[in-house]
Amino acid sequence: MLETGSYPVVTGRNRIMRTTKAVSISLSPSEIRQARLLAKRTNRSLSGLFREGLKLLREERSAPDEYTPAQRRLIDARIAEGLEDFRKGRFHGPFDTAEEAIASMKTNLKRRAAARRRSREARATESELSGRATQAQRPHSRRGRSPDRRLFVS
Repeated sequence: MLETGSYPVVTGRNRIMRTTKAVSISLSPSEIRQARLLAKRTNRSLSGLFREGLKLLREERSAPDEYTPAQRRLIDARIAEGLEDFRKGRFHGPFDTAEEAIASMKTNLKRRAAARRRSREARATESELSGRATQAQRPHSRRGRSPDRRLFVS
């Protein structure tokens, strides 16, 4: 059997029938080099490379806006989260100018920094108070010994 670059099919009378059609395409020398290099890197023949490219292009053109079920679930969850934030009033704007938007961002950053500072101060005060209470509850020193206990050498 001669190698024709097609997939042979044996019929009932031992005839070989082609299931592919040979076509001729025109490419520049640089495109041919790129195609051969890509075919070699992906372990494909040139025909296989062009078939894969055609398949990807067809899929891209036929369903440009389709998502996988996992992607759709993630998108829907994030949309629901955004709508919940909107319902609870956690949004800013609309702004008529970029300057208004920038001023709003600066104001919000200052508020967040002040809230963080207050939170840090509250934690520090709380830890100081709890530290004093803990020391008052424990009559022992840090090493677990009573401060009155002395070691004597005989």
